[in-house]
Amino acid sequence: RYQLEAPLVRTVLIKEPGGESKRRRVVRLTFRIGERRLRADFTLNNRENMVCPVLIGRSTIKVFGWVDPSRTHLADKKVMR
Repeated sequence: RYQLEAPLVRTVLIKEPGGESKRRRVVRLTFRIGERRLRADFTLNNRENMVCPVLIGRSTIKVFGWVDPSRTHLADKKVMR
């Protein structure tokens, strides 16, 4: 784990699974996946009790061709656990 500091880019309103909306701060970070260096915006949230320490959005990884961000909810119910 690393501790980083980055300038605040903006604040966004995020709808939580329970339907409640929360404001989150957004920072822009440079990161690497394999040999590719990417720069993307990340919302800040305490994820210490979650499986994944960070989430990378569909729009960010579209450069790899793994995801078409214009398409959503495509997984078969058997895939979803």
